[in-house]
Amino acid sequence: MVEIEIGEITGVREFEDHFDVTKDNGWSLFIDKKYKVVPRVGDSIIIKLTNKLGQIMGIQINDKELFSKTEEQFQSEHQEWVEKTKKRHQEEYLKLMESIKKEEPFETVNISGMGSGYERACQLALRSGIKWLEEHPDFKFRVKSYTNIYGVATIEVYGVKEYESLVGELEKVMLEAVNNDMTGAMHQAVIGHLRFINDNSYDEWLTKLSDRKYLYPTELPPPAF
Repeated sequence: MVEIEIGEITGVREFEDHFDVTKDNGWSLFIDKKYKVVPRVGDSIIIKLTNKLGQIMGIQINDKELFSKTEEQFQSEHQEWVEKTKKRHQEEYLKLMESIKKEEPFETVNISGMGSGYERACQLALRSGIKWLEEHPDFKFRVKSYTNIYGVATIEVYGVKEYESLVGELEKVMLEAVNNDMTGAMHQAVIGHLRFINDNSYDEWLTKLSDRKYLYPTELPPPAF
């Protein structure tokens, strides 16, 4: 099923190889310069969408049709993209496993469900956080998060007030373990697991989540796709 959206261009930003176009209802889309069309504010725009995935199947600006795909063409192209992406992820996973096979092994649980490099980053941050907590046994914390929002969470200390200044140190060792490359979702997932370990113990954590347990790095899950 194809849905048609008709509107007016309200904003245009030009870049080296494309235009970013804003539509009157807040839509923003990419117009490649290969179509030889220069969109302008006030131009009429028609967008053909699938009701699955919201994939754009056609664009027309004024009387110029930039492209138009049938449902069959869309499904074929999408499946081709899926297969290519799976292959690329598998190749990246094999390279990753080769590069990390000498890393220090430890028992852990699947944190992200994403596998591959994403899961590895969570594990490196978690392991550094566990080691830091072992060096600071009096440090107790809770996680402040928000309903219906995942990826925005902070560490709050309770117990020994003097340890409030050490929150930054815990955050620092986790970030350094992943070369400062951590998403908000990774951060919230990791500190959530660290909080349980901090309140209970590493062994109890492994037992409670035994159905998700594995040996890092040799059993690092493949990419989830």
